[in-house]
Amino acid sequence: MPFRSRATLELWLREFEGQGHDITGAIEVIVQNGFDEGDTGLVVVRLRYVPIDVYMAPLAPGDPRWATTFTRRDSEVSLTAVELRGLADELALAAEVCEFLEAASAEHIRTH
Repeated sequence: MPFRSRATLELWLREFEGQGHDITGAIEVIVQNGFDEGDTGLVVVRLRYVPIDVYMAPLAPGDPRWATTFTRRDSEVSLTAVELRGLADELALAAEVCEFLEAASAEHIRTH
């Protein structure tokens, strides 16, 4: 299976979920044409408390680090304290996923 393909990323997210993280409906992998026009996959985090998405993708071929991109908003968002805490929790989960993907990428690079 190609490195960081949609199938690989889905497998890694199942492993992350298997560690007790509930990502159902919040995180998915979509097909993305990568640096070499191959399927590299793109991880999408759907936030409930603000109408933006968070995209995670590898920085570059051979680099285990991932970049996290927030879609642009042209309007203000007001949140209650409960909603702000919910957003903070969602962002913390996104950070954990990003860290997990970086660790999985580093392990793959190390062993292949």
